[in-house]
Order: sequence, then C-alpha cells, then structure tokens
Amino acid sequence: MAFSLKFKSSPKTLTQSGESSHPRTADAPFNDQATGADIILRTSDEVIFYTHKLILSFASPFFQDMFRLPQPTGTAGQIAVVDISEDSRTLEFILRFCYPFPPPTFKTVSEIRCVLEAALKYDMAGVRAFAETSLNSVIDENPLDAFVIACRCDREDICRLAARRLLKYSMRTFQSEELRNLTAYQYNKLTQWHASCCLAAYGVVSGRYWFESCDILRRTSNCSKCWMQDPGLTQWYAPPPLWAYLGRARDALAYCPSSVTVASGNVLGSKDSWRTAQYCNYCGVSGTGDYSNAGRYFSELLAREVERVVLEVPIPDFCD
Repeated sequence: MAFSLKFKSSPKTLTQSGESSHPRTADAPFNDQATGADIILRTSDEVIFYTHKLILSFASPFFQDMFRLPQPTGTAGQIAVVDISEDSRTLEFILRFCYPFPPPTFKTVSEIRCVLEAALKYDMAGVRAFAETSLNSVIDENPLDAFVIACRCDREDICRLAARRLLKYSMRTFQSEELRNLTAYQYNKLTQWHASCCLAAYGVVSGRYWFESCDILRRTSNCSKCWMQDPGLTQWYAPPPLWAYLGRARDALAYCPSSVTVASGNVLGSKDSWRTAQYCNYCGVSGTGDYSNAGRYFSELLAREVERVVLEVPIPDFCD
C-alpha cells in the first residue's frame, strides 16, 4: 500500500501533487507538535493530525513496518506528512482508541463500517474488536446494514446473526445505501436462504401435525357454527377467529418467516377479533365468546413451531 510522504514545517503550506492547499488542523489533542509529535497524518478531507510514531507502531504492525523503512531526508525542524485515504472522522476515532482518551461514540452504522475497514487495513486488532462489538450492538436495530458490513469484513458469525434478524422483514422492504457494498453473489445467497425460510414457515400453517387440543381447538364439536371444522377438512374444530388468524399468519409468513411475525399486532389482531357472536341460532347458546387469551396461547404454539422449522433450514456461508 503506497503512502505519500513529504516533509513540511508548517501545516498551512502543505502541498499535494504540486498544488497549494490549506488543510485545517485537527481538534485537540492532535493539533500541536508541542506534545512531541513526530509524524503528521493527513486525511482525504484535508485535515492534519499530529501523532506519534511510537504509539502508532504499538497499535498497528502495519505502521510499525512502514516506519522501519528508509525515510526521505528532511531538514531540521520539519516533520514528515503521510497522506491516508480515510476521512478525518474515521481517523479521529482510530487515534482516540489508540491514545489514552475515551473513544468517540459511533453516530451511524456507516461510521462503524469506515472504522472497521480501516482497522482491518492497518491491522489494528484493538480497534477492530471495539468496532465489531459496536456492530453487534446494532444488529437488532439495523440488521441489513450490519449484515453488509459483516460481509465486507469477513465476519461470518455476525453475518449469520444479522441474517436471522432479517427474517422479521420482507425482502421487498430491503433498502439501504450499504447495499452498494454487497456483492451480487452475497445478496443472492441471502435472498435464496430467506426464500427457503419462507417456504418452511408457510408449510407450518398448512400442516396440522403440531396442533394440540386446547381451549380453542378440539377434535369434536356440538355446533358447526360456534366451532367450525378446519377449512383443510381435517378433524379439528375451532371458533371462526382461529381459522381467520391462521389465514393471516399464512399470508404474513410467506414474506416474513419469523416467530415474531405470528405474534405481531397485524397478524394476531385485536381482542375484538377473537370474540364471537352473542347468540347462536343453531345451538341456542347465548353470551359472548372471548377467545383472546386462548388465541394468544395458540399463537405461541405456532411461533415455537415456526422457529423450529426455520432453524432447520441450512444457512449458507456468506463470506466464502
């Protein structure tokens, strides 16, 4: 990896490619040579950081090897300048982690990506570990971006965690600027696996092997209106709200194959949706049938089975 190395005595007269430029100096504590700084790092957005070769060498074998190379001969009082491709925000985070200062807080997922890529580039194990921990912390909030960044940094474990979180979402809703950094091969793997999970989850609702008798599900019924037979013509009977719920769950799982899906408000419905009529003209039973609690219990049965079958779908290696 090539660096542009120059010697200058004043940051106001630093030049690049022979043209005059006026980079600004970084904020404290990287703004002064008085601390014994012996190397300047200049970022892609023209910000200069006064740093120390010793500290950079301890933090990065890459910098250690670079500083061992023969350096151009300067004049007294001049300090070498190294041009790097990272921007000032990324470099500041890296330096604050290497120096005895509290590191700044990540504000965006893209900042995590930039720092993580730089840590890999410069072989900074400590910075990489911190950035990866931060990436793990945003998986629940932003699984798609976390997946893309993990793919770029060859973190298969984080890729898989993020991919499983993405099962709560439809592939049709996947939108992120970070997708620009994902290969078509990796995106295809993700979509194919997601589709396989959809098929597995959809199949649970179509099957009846996981049914069990409970307050809302029976093998027999005294009234075909209060307790309707399974539309699939099996020998299971339930109040109409349960069959309606299974229909909503089936439709949702076709796109979002997650146990969370079947317990969501849109699928489970309101309490009113689990109430039946006050009077049945067929059996003469009067009174409101409230099956909301039983319906929630049934949704938990369904969620467990969805979770089980989806976990059995082989997850690919995204970083191979």
